[in-house]
Amino acid sequence: MKKVAIYVRESRDDLGLSYETIETQKSLLEKFVEEKNLGAVYKVYEDDNYSGINFERPGIKKLIEDASFGKFDILVAKDLSRLGRSNARTLLFLESVEEYGVRVLTYDGRYDSLRDAETVGIDSWFNERYVIDISRKIRANLRHKIERGEYIGNPPYGYVKSKDVRNKLEVCEEEAFVVREIYKLYLEGYGYKKISEILEEKGIGKKKWNVTQIKRILTSRVYVGDTVQGVSERVSYKSKKTRRLPKSEWVITKNTHEPIIDEETFDKVQKERIKRQKGSGNHKGGLSIFKGLVFCADCNKRMYSRKQTKGADGYTCQTYEKQGRAACSRHFVSESYLSNIVFSDIYMVLSDYVKSNPNCIEELAQINEERDEEINILRNLIESSLRKQKILYYDRLDGRITADMYDSMNLELKSAIERYKDEIDRLERAVENKTESLNLLLKTLKSYKDLSGEVKRKIVKIVVEKITVSESEVCIWYNL
Repeated sequence: MKKVAIYVRESRDDLGLSYETIETQKSLLEKFVEEKNLGAVYKVYEDDNYSGINFERPGIKKLIEDASFGKFDILVAKDLSRLGRSNARTLLFLESVEEYGVRVLTYDGRYDSLRDAETVGIDSWFNERYVIDISRKIRANLRHKIERGEYIGNPPYGYVKSKDVRNKLEVCEEEAFVVREIYKLYLEGYGYKKISEILEEKGIGKKKWNVTQIKRILTSRVYVGDTVQGVSERVSYKSKKTRRLPKSEWVITKNTHEPIIDEETFDKVQKERIKRQKGSGNHKGGLSIFKGLVFCADCNKRMYSRKQTKGADGYTCQTYEKQGRAACSRHFVSESYLSNIVFSDIYMVLSDYVKSNPNCIEELAQINEERDEEINILRNLIESSLRKQKILYYDRLDGRITADMYDSMNLELKSAIERYKDEIDRLERAVENKTESLNLLLKTLKSYKDLSGEVKRKIVKIVVEKITVSESEVCIWYNL
């Protein structure tokens, strides 16, 4: 006697009403199996309140696993829409199950894999159209509510939803106090991280605060009484991914609820944020010789290059500029000061190195040749993997391998290609002509002040690993 698997799925439409309950479908299909003499019911696979678009359902996944082990011979569902509402994915599901020797048929009589494989695409296409229509109606309804100033979703910190007026925000005084404190601390010079630490230390508000939460509170116009929504939307009804919309498409409704922060305070904070992002001066427009190599000795963050309106150009602590003086000190160091120290040290170190290693130029050239060979081998491996991907694709089209096998093998090849590319990048960075650079260094270091910024930058990148700056000293780590 053949073993019959039953699949049931209950979903809810956009009005929140359930239909075709699990129990109703079970009863219907068990009777159907008996009346048609299909065999004995092996198991009922179910997914309660799962969308048909999503195939990451526990019931459907277990069904596919059992089918691959040959645990049943026939699969019965009320109709194809119960299996899925995505045309392409429903077709792939049917194909994979049928490859395991399972006959698929529906209660409504519109599909039987023994006779209807050619027309299944039409039915699943109509099922997908249904979901698209529902998705559009939901979006239009939400947009209408947003434009009326209704707040859709969970209330932001500092507010609660009104019990009397649907989707209207009301001030939560306990949390509003914390919001005002955050704005006050920021205008006193504290940064996001330090504010979160102060709140936690004093036990104010939430048990745990982070930089993202503080920044969101300091930048959201909801706290001046405006509703700003429609900032992002789903890429597709099939996906949970969202895309950020251009500001021109945002829905901004003024004065929809009681403000916690006055407009003047909010504007002061935004101006202060811009000022801190720019720092005490502007980011240098020209070439910064030590950019990316100078670190704060206290907080270990990279230091920003700064072009001063008055005085020398140099570098300041990133943490200080982002979070204020309460988080770290400025640690300013001028570029000319660093140049004097670094180039004097480089010349002395390199001179000693070449004197004690007379064959170093030849050794560097040999290292470069060996690395070139490694890069060629890796490029050949990439070409080989790409050829394998192409063969794999045609095997899938011809039905010689299953969809799961294709996905798994293709993913392995993709990962291998990425590894090879990463290794090539690493080797090419190392292969930068160190032989020529070393000769260049020895000839020009004595008169480094006459060198162009570009040449200085190239020398520094090769020789200097990093520079740390504290209030009292500058430390330099060299690659040689």
